[in-house]
Amino acid sequence: MGQPAAAEAASLLDNNAAPPPPPQRPPRKAVVAGLALLAAVAAATARATRPAPRLASNAMDIAVTGPYGANTAAQYPFLASGRYDALVEPHASTELRVAGAPRSAAAAVWTFGDGRAAPSGFAVNATFPALGEYRVSATAYDADGRAVAAATALLVCRYARREIRQLTDGDRNRFLDAMQVLWSCRNCSDAYGPAYVDIYALTRQHAALAGDKACDHMHDGLGFLTMHLGLSLAFEQSIQAVDAAVALPYWDYTVDRHDADRGARPLGGSAMWRSDWFGTADPAVNTVATGRWAFVAAEQGAWDAPVHNSYGFLRAPWNNNDRPWVTRSDSLCGYKFEDTPSCAAHFALLNGTDSWFDFAWQLPYAPHGSVHQYVGGTLDCNDTATELLEFLRDEVNQKKYPGFASTSSDLMYLLRTDMFLALKNLYRLDRLAFPAFCSPDAPSSDCASTCDYPTNLNQALAHNNTGAVEAFWGEMMAWDTAIAGSLQTISSRYDWLSEALKVKVMTHLCDAGFGTDGDHLEAASPLDPSFWPVHPTIERLYQYKQLSTGFANESWPDENYAATAGCYGHARTDVVPFAFSLLEGRDGAPAAYTNEELLALASPREPNLPYVYADFDWAHCARAGYDFAALAAARTRR
Repeated sequence: MGQPAAAEAASLLDNNAAPPPPPQRPPRKAVVAGLALLAAVAAATARATRPAPRLASNAMDIAVTGPYGANTAAQYPFLASGRYDALVEPHASTELRVAGAPRSAAAAVWTFGDGRAAPSGFAVNATFPALGEYRVSATAYDADGRAVAAATALLVCRYARREIRQLTDGDRNRFLDAMQVLWSCRNCSDAYGPAYVDIYALTRQHAALAGDKACDHMHDGLGFLTMHLGLSLAFEQSIQAVDAAVALPYWDYTVDRHDADRGARPLGGSAMWRSDWFGTADPAVNTVATGRWAFVAAEQGAWDAPVHNSYGFLRAPWNNNDRPWVTRSDSLCGYKFEDTPSCAAHFALLNGTDSWFDFAWQLPYAPHGSVHQYVGGTLDCNDTATELLEFLRDEVNQKKYPGFASTSSDLMYLLRTDMFLALKNLYRLDRLAFPAFCSPDAPSSDCASTCDYPTNLNQALAHNNTGAVEAFWGEMMAWDTAIAGSLQTISSRYDWLSEALKVKVMTHLCDAGFGTDGDHLEAASPLDPSFWPVHPTIERLYQYKQLSTGFANESWPDENYAATAGCYGHARTDVVPFAFSLLEGRDGAPAAYTNEELLALASPREPNLPYVYADFDWAHCARAGYDFAALAAARTRR
């Protein structure tokens, strides 16, 4: 970030000003409009120096109160240790108040870094124009003009990311208004500056990485956290190019799960889905049809994009969704899915991992992944699953398997919730092929995928090659082991599910098709506006892990770092490809960082990032029996 201009400060400060004693006590509050005067404080004079000892005469101090109160980000070590006296936020009105002045004090005069005086008063309002460090001093004078006490504070200026429901209505609307510009103004860097990137460009980049046929460079590996950290920063700095006062909030979806579990509010009743926030999809059209984000257009004619579907939409190549708008479904192939991440899942991640490797492998899944299933859903596959159930019922009843009635619901859950994974996995394994081109008016039946394996499966069955059948089943039903939670898969518990019946199930699915994904659940997910508050939530978990139980082993291993061996984006030396700026001593220009470098810079021990998280509070989880604060307390005792 650039240094504030000294000329701005000079325009608001009288260089010859001195602190003459006033004839009487002045008003308790003087407003320093805009406080460009603080601009001259800049890091040139304060950044490299430690705070000077306070002049503690009469225990006078400087109290700092931002728009959301005092003690923002107080758990960060660089604040808790006293290295900085307080955190302030850019472009936000901040009150600086003299605290503990002696009784004889009749006035207070403020100076900011370069020694020039500001208007007097026991309290002043300040607006900090840029990220950096600011040294602020206050001197108290008695009625005769004698200095009777003084105090100095070193302030650090960073954006504060808050839970989206913590924002004032005004701040939340500013954030959402700035977001909307990215959806409406393409290629507008001339108007907003080089940090501006529109949503379609960001979505193309994410889709190219997540939709690559070879492997997923964004997910399913150790790079998940750093890749999304970089993406979120690029997005945040783009909306800040529109409105420099906004920061990217996070959505703590465990709040909604907690409320739903105790019967206080269904998941769909969350404020997230208000029409003036992110909206609720109309099931008749499977998109948000009213409010701020009504009918957000999917990018069509994206034939020049690295990935697209058969209709030319900017979507994953395995997702032949031909709907022209950002798509959401309230179910997974007809199953009402509401198993979103819980307090238990987040607590288990923090309390049950001792190495970065284990933490990073668990982070994308139980603590996060099902949010995308819940919001995006899957479509065009309910009938397929229902028909398959009827087929199985007929087949099994003929053979008189008494256990079918009590266990078929589990298998249907597996089939309905597995479709999105089956699509992706089978495409990457060359088991599914899609047309290179489909006319926009072509029905989905004419643009369906084709399978290459039913004949091979029947041949394997004829030769009693059960290993080949099980291998195909595992590729199609990847969700099976994941939801079983053990080495024994759900399907292996059914004595009626023979290899012959598995072949019939897979053939039926291949013939009927695997449906389509809602956009939140596939490679072009950033186009859904509700995507953006999701990933700061997991980054906040990482920061709290560092502040609480920590890692006994923080190494990033050179093997087993991705689900697909060697997948670029997940090795420690792979470069995070998004453009953003940090504050770790460089000039503020966008720079390239490896995964390992960015992870180290994201540590909460140092203020290297342009932002902090306003708090690490999970009060709702504590009420459910998961005391996150106790994790940090246990580390302190150690």
